[in-house]
Amino acid sequence: MDNKDIDISISEKRVLDFMECNGKNGEALHENDCADICTDIAGVEIGLMSRENPLNIDVEEELAKLHRRHRNHRAMRILLPSISIAAAIAAVVFLAIKPSFVEKRSGLQNYLQVFQSCKSDSTVMLQVSGQTEATPIAMAYKDLEIAYNASGHEIRYDSKSDRNPTCSRINHRLSVPRGKLFKVVLSDNTEVYLNADSHMDYPVAFGAKQRVVTLVGEAMFKVAKDPSRPFIVKSGNVDVLALGTEFDVRNYPSEPLKVTLVSGKVEVSHSDKKQVRELNPGQQAMVGKSMSVSDVDAEGAVFWKDGLFFFDGTTLKDMMTEIGRWYNVDVFIENERTANLRLHFYADRTQGISHLIELLNSTERIHAVYSNGQLVIK
Repeated sequence: MDNKDIDISISEKRVLDFMECNGKNGEALHENDCADICTDIAGVEIGLMSRENPLNIDVEEELAKLHRRHRNHRAMRILLPSISIAAAIAAVVFLAIKPSFVEKRSGLQNYLQVFQSCKSDSTVMLQVSGQTEATPIAMAYKDLEIAYNASGHEIRYDSKSDRNPTCSRINHRLSVPRGKLFKVVLSDNTEVYLNADSHMDYPVAFGAKQRVVTLVGEAMFKVAKDPSRPFIVKSGNVDVLALGTEFDVRNYPSEPLKVTLVSGKVEVSHSDKKQVRELNPGQQAMVGKSMSVSDVDAEGAVFWKDGLFFFDGTTLKDMMTEIGRWYNVDVFIENERTANLRLHFYADRTQGISHLIELLNSTERIHAVYSNGQLVIK
C-alpha cells in the first residue's frame, strides 16, 4: 500500500471534520446537520470520477489514507447509529457515481442488448489451406503470388494462373475484422469487397469449370463475365448464381440472409433447390425458412463499400447492430418501442464513434451516450 498521504480539498476537510469525533467532545449529528453534510459530501465526486473506474475503489485503502491524514484525531467514527467509516465511504462512493452506476449496471439490466462486442483480430488475416493458423495479410502476401496494396486495402491474384488446375486446388481464407473493409481481386478479375467481420474462402485459381467461393458475413461482388464458368457464392444454405453482374450478399448470425442485386441478373436458391428465385436489378431476396423478394434501394445497400453508413427507414435496432459491429462495442437500447423506431440516417464510418454519436443526437429523436465500450440509446 502506498504510504503517501492523499490530498483533500477544503470541502472534503469540512466533511471529514463533521464525520470525525473531535477527540475532546464529540458532537452528535442531527437531521439538519446530515442535510448539510450530504451537500458537501457530493464534492468528493470530483476526485472519484477522475479515476478510470470508481467502482473499483479499495475502501479499506482509502480509509487508511484518511486515518493517516488525520492522525492527530482520535479514531474516526461517524456518530450515526451502527454506520462505520468504511460503510460511510462506500456510501459516498455510491452516491457520487450513482448516475453512471445505475446506467451501467442496474438500469441496463432492463435494456435490450442488440449487439455484443468481442475480442478479435485487429488486422486482415490470410490462411492458406493446410495451415492451422492465419497470418496478417501484410506478411502473408510476401510468400505468395499476390500483389498487395496496403494504402488501398487490396490484394490481387495473378490472372495468368486462373485456369491452372494445380493452383485451383489451393484455397485461401481471407478474414476482415470489425472496423475494416478490404478488397480482393480474384484470379478471374472478379472484384470482391469484404465488409467488417467477414471471411471468404476461395481458390487461388478457378480452373476450367465453375467459379465457387464461400462467404460468411457480407461482401459485394463485381463478377467478371465468363459464360463458360458460372460464378457461385455459397453462404449458409443458400447459393447465388451469377455470370456477369454486381450484387451484395449479407449473412451475419441472428439476421436473415439477404441478396441484393445492383445490376445484371442472379439466381438465388436454397442448396436443396426447393426454392429458386431470379432477381432483377433493384431487388432483394430475404432468405430464412422461406424466401421473399422485394424492391429496394440497391445502390444504398452497398454504400458501406464507400465508407458510409446508410440507413433508409431502417429500424434503430438494425442500425445499432450495424454500428456496433463496425466499432465493436456493446449496444443497449432502452426498450422495444425505441428499438423499433425507423430512421433515415447516414454518416462517414471512417470517423470516430464520438462523431457518429453527435450526428445521432442531432436527429433529436434519440439520445446516445458512449462510455467504456458501451453505447446506450434512450
